[in-house]
Amino acid sequence: MTIDIRFTKIIEETTEDLEMQAGFVLTGAQLRELKLKQHVVLKESEIKPYLKNIKEFLVNTQPSERVWDCFNVLSSNTYIIAIHIESPYFYLDTSDLNG
Repeated sequence: MTIDIRFTKIIEETTEDLEMQAGFVLTGAQLRELKLKQHVVLKESEIKPYLKNIKEFLVNTQPSERVWDCFNVLSSNTYIIAIHIESPYFYLDTSDLNG
């Protein structure tokens, strides 16, 4: 139960960061995928208008100070926004979970 509550807060922070820092609002389907798998796979066309701002946010924010990351999957020309937490005590990357 505690993990579910924390993931809910982490997902809220992720969606808030995407909207406030990049102007990117997830669709209902994308948000459901993020809640279910803790990551969302996006076509390049879906994320392309927001990539510059997403990259800028990620470059200017230390991994230990944010709860998500964005990965480019070259083989499928897609992007994954995934829960990604780094601290001296904990590391979590959901980009490769729940296939």
